[in-house]
Amino acid sequence: MAKSKGRPQKGRLADMTIRPAGDDCYEPPPDEDCEEFPTVIDLAPNVRMGVRTTYLRGTSRMVYFAIWQAIKVDGKWENVARVDCHHGTIHRHDFTRQGDNHVVVLDVIPVAGGASEVLDSWCTQVELIMQNEWEDNLRRWRGDRE
Repeated sequence: MAKSKGRPQKGRLADMTIRPAGDDCYEPPPDEDCEEFPTVIDLAPNVRMGVRTTYLRGTSRMVYFAIWQAIKVDGKWENVARVDCHHGTIHRHDFTRQGDNHVVVLDVIPVAGGASEVLDSWCTQVELIMQNEWEDNLRRWRGDRE
């Protein structure tokens, strides 16, 4: 059956796949070439935010970051939210008490130059977002409708 005039054509779907690391995907340098700087901030009783930044040893060139929020339930720390940069992308994980993990890709890390600037910029933004949204993240994790 032929398409009639004026009928819109179907568009192609966006490629939302996360590809494994390889030649066309950013990978940080090996651990032995890097220095890691972890920080933990207590936001409230039994609620924490952690920031882990990794730099190329002896430089100010960021090569990896992860920022997370957790809650202590029955003596065990449970993930609430996290933004990290595995698999060549900067992406956010929103966890639930039931164990669900909703992932949203925020940006693709460039392979050829500029990776450090992109990582540094996102790390700064995400740290502010996580500090400002921690109560909302906690309500979402708990399943509250507020």
